[in-house]
Amino acid sequence: VKGRRTNQAQKGMKGMSVVIISGESYCRREEIAIEAAEALGYDCFSREVLAEASRRYSLPEEKLEEALKDSSSFLDRFSNTRSRHLAYYQAALTALLNKDNVVYYGDAGHMFVSEVSHVLTVRLMADMEERAASRMKKEGIPEKQARELLQKESELRRKWFLSVFGLDGMEPGRFDLVINVTQIGPKRAANIIVETARDVKFQPITYSVKAMQDQELAGRVRAALIDAYPDVIVTARSGEISIKTKALKKKEKSTSIRDQVQAMEGVSYVELG
Repeated sequence: VKGRRTNQAQKGMKGMSVVIISGESYCRREEIAIEAAEALGYDCFSREVLAEASRRYSLPEEKLEEALKDSSSFLDRFSNTRSRHLAYYQAALTALLNKDNVVYYGDAGHMFVSEVSHVLTVRLMADMEERAASRMKKEGIPEKQARELLQKESELRRKWFLSVFGLDGMEPGRFDLVINVTQIGPKRAANIIVETARDVKFQPITYSVKAMQDQELAGRVRAALIDAYPDVIVTARSGEISIKTKALKKKEKSTSIRDQVQAMEGVSYVELG
């Protein structure tokens, strides 16, 4: 995966934490993410994750992106399409974040990583008036239409979170830091993110680095299995993989799964349960 590499990073400045930035549309998320990354000396990524997932799993980016937007689970009940595509996306994302020294901005990145203390999750917000004005200017549409589109997008995003995770991923309590860009402006917002990322709480420690590595490995194994075993659940701990799926009831399937996973990089032991 290739993203933006800042001049500071090129000079060898050591980064510390991973930053994941979410936010409402038209709240200047990209601008803020890039400025924060430049100040930290980190790589900055967004759609590059889709490109990497597309490369790894030979799927069009458009199909993968659809899985990140479609709140309907009807087709998934029969084809497992959305679940597969989200598994591919998660595998690509955790591989990127496992490198450290990165700022990632996107709608749902914070939901695919858990219990990693050196990951700073940020949610950006802005007043409706400011967001509508930005959309009016960019798209040349009336204020009423801009507001309606913004409200509709927020509703669809909330439905998507509920459909995929069973909870509202937009709730402020799910983030380490929530910033109202209207109140303080994008430059100050970026500065706050930088200051917080440098806080000792978000410095990597042995346990948090290991937790990120475990999540990357589990995501990679699940992505490799999910096409053949849609119900598969994978956990990883220091190279030891635990796999659960109904297919394990068949001895030949168990042998096939074990052999496939045992051959994967980073796997030292496979437990079927």
